[in-house]
Amino acid sequence: MRCTHFDAFRFFTPDARPLNIFHDDLSQGRLHGQALHEQPGCLHANMDLFKWAVKLGPYAPSDLLEEALSLAVACRVVDMRASPYDLTALREISGAELQQQQQQQQQQQEEEGYAFPVSPIKIETEEGRREYQAEQQVLFERAQPLRARLIKAYDLFFRAYEAGREEGKDEIAEKKRGIMGHE
Repeated sequence: MRCTHFDAFRFFTPDARPLNIFHDDLSQGRLHGQALHEQPGCLHANMDLFKWAVKLGPYAPSDLLEEALSLAVACRVVDMRASPYDLTALREISGAELQQQQQQQQQQQEEEGYAFPVSPIKIETEEGRREYQAEQQVLFERAQPLRARLIKAYDLFFRAYEAGREEGKDEIAEKKRGIMGHE
């Protein structure tokens, strides 16, 4: 296994952890392992873009938050489809009335962009690994411009913060000079 994301790794069973080639680094904690090995194609790293957009708070453009959330949901769907979760209950219907309600909900979800596949990605097979890689590639390509925008937003935030600090220092020094009677 080659999982490089600490948040995913921490859910490995004790027997599975040593099977990961990054076990030693990730076992030392989030910052150590994640800083060394984070990959922009990792579903979990791409889900984290939403976390970082939210942490930027009101300084993040709303469309950046929306894009990051949409990407995180898409990544999570692929992650769940490739995991041992049984998502078939999301498709089960019984009775004509329930089926009609579900079709209406599905149509509304499709119009709003919330519908997603629930078929498993069988990563234990060669075909499943190819499907997972293809899904991961699509999400990686979708994440790249978002990641660049998020970095730019943080850069602008920190520059504004530093400029404000410098401006504040000048203002404080000026007040001190006025209080002390120095010019």
